[in-house]
Amino acid sequence: MALTGLTKTAMIAVIEDDIIDRSDKSTLVGYSLDWALSYLDRTAAAHGFAFSDLNAEEITCTTISCTFDTDDVDTTDNIITVSIDIPTGTKIVFTAGDEDDDAVPTGLTAATDYWAIRGSSTTITVASTYLLAWQGTAISLTAVGQGTSTLTAYRERLAKPDECRYIYDVRLIDGSMSRKLISMSPRMTDLYNPFGAQNSAGRPTHYTEWKDWLQLNKIPDATYVIKIRYYKWQTAFATAATTAEIENIDDIIINAAAMYVWKILGEPEQAAIMEQAVEVALAKCGKLEKLKPDLVLKPNMGTYARSNSDTVDDPFVHSQG
Repeated sequence: MALTGLTKTAMIAVIEDDIIDRSDKSTLVGYSLDWALSYLDRTAAAHGFAFSDLNAEEITCTTISCTFDTDDVDTTDNIITVSIDIPTGTKIVFTAGDEDDDAVPTGLTAATDYWAIRGSSTTITVASTYLLAWQGTAISLTAVGQGTSTLTAYRERLAKPDECRYIYDVRLIDGSMSRKLISMSPRMTDLYNPFGAQNSAGRPTHYTEWKDWLQLNKIPDATYVIKIRYYKWQTAFATAATTAEIENIDDIIINAAAMYVWKILGEPEQAAIMEQAVEVALAKCGKLEKLKPDLVLKPNMGTYARSNSDTVDDPFVHSQG
């Protein structure tokens, strides 16, 4: 039966007493146990195995809005001061306030798509196209407008959960139904949707993983709940009394740590024995699907024509029109 619930101190004792028989290596063994957690978490992926329980992360994905008045508009530098942090390239729309004489700054048109150029966490300038936003070319504001205006930002990016190792699936919930978003590789996203300016606002149907964030398509046009199911990287032992997040495989952790210790001590034969034990254990407990459920190939149901307008609305629809 697999060991479980051992503290870091207990694991050190097992390695020192039963494996290397060296009581003068406590510091090295302790370091090796932390190394083993990282090694196992990364190595296990090749065996189709995830150690940690499936985690769930709930994120509110929404358009975000803020109001600003004439005092927040600088016509000298074309800067608008806002109360939300808006990344460069974010699609934004301005609307005038409820009073009859309220008006957006001169140079902008209400209910028109623009793109933000981030100056700081509280300032932006405004570009007329997605390309110009990344080039830093801002629209000239010739007057501060009148009264109060509202800025609505359509966010297409979500930060990945902390310590996320592998995303299993992403679901969108908007109160009426739940749908599984389709995973698209960065290469496929660039092929079908090379320019962010092509993104339309609507109910998201796809997502793409980048380094630390997820890109949604379509850009959310309302408030949605995004549920991410994922496996996380294991954290190192915080103290000597800490037990591993991983359950029922303390013996694999111990063997992996011992493998590292034997390598440091210049005992390749002993290290090879421990490595073999780790590899066998991983092979026996491999359970994780190697493909995302969204990427499993579906049977060919035949071809049919789609209008070009469908492709404009959703770039991932194949058009034969």
